[in-house]
Amino acid sequence: MADLGTDEKRISELLWRTIKLRASLLLISIVILLIVWSAVLSGDQRAKMVDVEYCQKLVAMNNASMAAATKSAHAGPAIDVTFTCTEGTARYSLEGARASNALFPEVLANSSEAARKPYFDTQNLLSEYDSKRKSSYDFRIQLSSEVSSGEMFVNGLTVAEIILFVILGVVAIAIILGFQQEAYKAQLTAFTDDDKSATALALVRTQFFTFSTVAVRQNVRRIKWPVLSAEGLVIWGLTAGLALTWGGLLSAFAENVIHLTDSILFNYLSNLYGFAFLLAFWLVYTRRVYRETLELHADRTGAQALKQFFSRPLAEFCLVAAAFAALLLPWASSDLALPSLRGYFFIFPEQPKAGFGGVSTFAINPRLFSELRWQFAVALMFVLLCGADVFLARIAKPLRSWVHALRASLAVATLFYSLNLLLYMGILEYEAIRGSSWGLSNMIFGSLAGRGVGWPLDFYDPSYGFFVFLAASSVLIWLSLHDLLTVRRHAPT
Repeated sequence: MADLGTDEKRISELLWRTIKLRASLLLISIVILLIVWSAVLSGDQRAKMVDVEYCQKLVAMNNASMAAATKSAHAGPAIDVTFTCTEGTARYSLEGARASNALFPEVLANSSEAARKPYFDTQNLLSEYDSKRKSSYDFRIQLSSEVSSGEMFVNGLTVAEIILFVILGVVAIAIILGFQQEAYKAQLTAFTDDDKSATALALVRTQFFTFSTVAVRQNVRRIKWPVLSAEGLVIWGLTAGLALTWGGLLSAFAENVIHLTDSILFNYLSNLYGFAFLLAFWLVYTRRVYRETLELHADRTGAQALKQFFSRPLAEFCLVAAAFAALLLPWASSDLALPSLRGYFFIFPEQPKAGFGGVSTFAINPRLFSELRWQFAVALMFVLLCGADVFLARIAKPLRSWVHALRASLAVATLFYSLNLLLYMGILEYEAIRGSSWGLSNMIFGSLAGRGVGWPLDFYDPSYGFFVFLAASSVLIWLSLHDLLTVRRHAPT
């Protein structure tokens, strides 16, 4: 029993170290997020004053240019600075001037130097504005209290942009430590089963095993309410605090990202989501490996029963048929005088229509349509492969293993793109509520440049055909990934 006691004490020490390390990582992350969040909120207040200041300069410069062009200070209506340059509208005026000013090199290509002067004056003003606005988010870090020069200035926006990725990595480490914590508990369980009367082992059971929910007494199995544990409350409390501070910083930082919805895939939030998706996928797989190693198997669950039902070829065939039938249904509709877009619309190249002034118009912005189209192509290939898998059930096993591997890969890609599209739709809804969408202004300025333009997705709402296709695809994704992420049972020895 001496060896057993030594092993048990060592496992207990490792368990406590794991708990303390998890708590420390979460606590340090919360403190860092609070510091950066505070810096961003303080910078927002200073940046608003910079917005108003440079908006007033821009309005004054434009009024002066119009007066000089007409040789009269009273010719033409002057821009009302009190309406244009409030805290809520100043930045929109400046960013609108930036978008319209980007067209001048095309419009004034063959113009005189005097005609191009307003363009250069505006560019210089906006360059100065960008520099001063960014410096509004600088905060000081004191490196040494003894040396006066022992300090540095860090930009809050730059730190916020990076720290959100870093914290996701720290959270992944904390979750992996949680897997180790459960592994240590499982090992202690094996030790305590050998000697349930030992005082030391009884203390361990009392200290670490308060998570048990099933008790057996007098050969009667009964369910107990879960017992709270001190370490569990600390970890979950810190996790909740970390989620709140991370979300708060993201919300404050996202306010400073201009033209966030110009692209579905290539924007900051999409990159952040992609990193989180990659971490989540590997964490699920890591958890499976841990549980296989420890042989922690539960009884047959409702999810496994659903898998058994939907594994029937007829059920999968019905899901594939529903997904293809959804292509004939409306996927997007608009309250404006815009036609509804059906699923098959995304299969073919987008055709322009003649608009006002000879400007070609598209149902959807060409860049967004291009991104939507190849995301849809991945989802459609996945559904096609699921349908082919139903008919190839009797093919040779080596060939079918390749089909299953390809199906799982496409399932992961389809899941990623589906969630990313839902995230994008959430951003559109958020911008609609906040009134901070830039899609319409991009369309207007594009038409002024004589380029073919398309309607932004702000003007469309998802319709029932899209949700039918999404629901059928989601079940097929679950079926494709269930075997990959489910713990395999070991044969009894």
